[in-house]
Amino acid sequence: MWHLFTSVDFAVFQIIFLLLLAVIGMTIKQLPDFAFRSATDYASAMDALHARYDPVLGTTVVDIMERLSLFAVFRSPWFSAALVVLVTSIVVCTLDRTPRLWRGVSDGQLQFRPPLQIP
Repeated sequence: MWHLFTSVDFAVFQIIFLLLLAVIGMTIKQLPDFAFRSATDYASAMDALHARYDPVLGTTVVDIMERLSLFAVFRSPWFSAALVVLVTSIVVCTLDRTPRLWRGVSDGQLQFRPPLQIP
């Protein structure tokens, strides 16, 4: 697991995955905040979404989208889990690189080059 979380390829995959989820969340109309106050509010908000998307996608597709939480992407457990994995990856990657950076700083091995002078 340590190797996976320190992999640059895995970090790029995580960022692309979160980007795709964010694009979905920004493209598809999301349930408003009041819809999560009560079951009645949720049902009325979903009725409005069904009225909007059923003619285009069909009732079955809209029901599947609701089960996948595509109308509440940023509140969904899988979006939260993806964020937790990204934060964990950042922490593990930082912990993995810290000893090397610390040795370089404490040994004076870091060399700073002056900026390039462009005539």
